[in-house]
Amino acid sequence: MESIMDEKEFEILWGKIRKIDRNMADLFDERVELTRRTAISKIEANIPVYDAKGEEKNVEELSALLQKMSNLFRFIRWYHLLTEPGKMARKEFRQGEKE
Repeated sequence: MESIMDEKEFEILWGKIRKIDRNMADLFDERVELTRRTAISKIEANIPVYDAKGEEKNVEELSALLQKMSNLFRFIRWYHLLTEPGKMARKEFRQGEKE
């Protein structure tokens, strides 16, 4: 049977979790910047920004990657929790435009 963790052990674990969260936020920012630069380059070269085949390939590769995750269900749930506020904000914004 595992022993109960003391406050210091909890602090260490939460510190590691916060570090991972910061790393994930940094990676997300980097990803957004790369997609922005890609879009700008395509616009400057008069290439359509949206590429259906490229998007399909990206979705397939990401789906394959996600299927290998041991905690796929938890990841999807976490992702939905993160994106739900943005969906609500967009919905409210669109409703405000209609009024």
